[in-house]
Amino acid sequence: MTIPAPIQILHLVTGLNAGGGEKMVFQLSSILDQGKYTSHVLSLDSDSNLLVPQFIESGIKVESLKVRKNIFGIFTAISRLHSYLEKNKISIIHAHLYHALVLAGLTKFISPSLKIIWTSHSSHQTSFIRKFVVFLMRPLRKNDILFMEDMKTWYTKNKYSIIPNGIAQPKFTDNIEKYDTFTFISVGRLEPVKNHELLVEIFHKLPHINCNLLIVGSGPEYSSLKAAIDKFNLSARILLLGYREDAAELIAKSHCLLLPSLREGLPLVMLESALCKVPIIASSQSLGNTLIGKDEGYIVDLTEFEKAMLEVINNYENARIKAEKFYSKVKQHYSLESCIQSHERLYAKIAHE
Repeated sequence: MTIPAPIQILHLVTGLNAGGGEKMVFQLSSILDQGKYTSHVLSLDSDSNLLVPQFIESGIKVESLKVRKNIFGIFTAISRLHSYLEKNKISIIHAHLYHALVLAGLTKFISPSLKIIWTSHSSHQTSFIRKFVVFLMRPLRKNDILFMEDMKTWYTKNKYSIIPNGIAQPKFTDNIEKYDTFTFISVGRLEPVKNHELLVEIFHKLPHINCNLLIVGSGPEYSSLKAAIDKFNLSARILLLGYREDAAELIAKSHCLLLPSLREGLPLVMLESALCKVPIIASSQSLGNTLIGKDEGYIVDLTEFEKAMLEVINNYENARIKAEKFYSKVKQHYSLESCIQSHERLYAKIAHE
């Protein structure tokens, strides 16, 4: 009996910094059944590479198209991607994030047999132009992967699959000790959409409250955040830790996760916090109540963020009860095993269409 050759899947991603979408690429490429699927990882941006060592450590080869941000760079990138597809006999491109979709879509014009799957890793596109481009490229895509039921109204009927992000249970949470001082933590790229400046402003308003804040992540807003922290003399209470591979352990040691984002997808950091049974405060502007209910965490308007933080400090037992309920939900509905199996079924279906 002849064993079928593995399906060649290219994960095309804008960059490989430590965002939730990039972490999902790592999970997919490292855990897929290697007897049935061969994962390739190709990044558009060679400068965004924080996660590359983790890929290499797991035996996954990562290459970069080194896309230049001009019209000539786009044509060069299309040519390089086309050559990569031919050389590696790629069956499916799984494009992650917006720019990867655009490049995959343009490349399809010279590789018409190419099958494209797209995961945006965001609950909505940020501008009219992006929405319009995503709309124009609908005929070029075989399937879109959505992580929330509520997103399906934005996509073409019968051309999407709902696959929630998945996460593995941390191994260190049973006996971990909390920080002595009440500690909030925020984990994510330091960019304007993550809205870290709001947290600095809130801490400036609460000098009498004995609590600290850990900000974990790197990005373009590092310098402005540091300047704001120094301006308000908050360097003893707000720590900018940069990118950390042990972010999940830092979450487990903390008392509450803060997500003040202006928009968000299905944040892996929220699922990580849930499995660590750490209470969560998240902005309704970015999330709504779809993922986490009122009895499972604190989903509040940004104008109510300070109030929610004080509520968690003053009634932590109630916050812990909410966290226990959210833990049970995530454990049941957002397992990494289920997420991987759903992707494998989709890849097999698309490959044989």
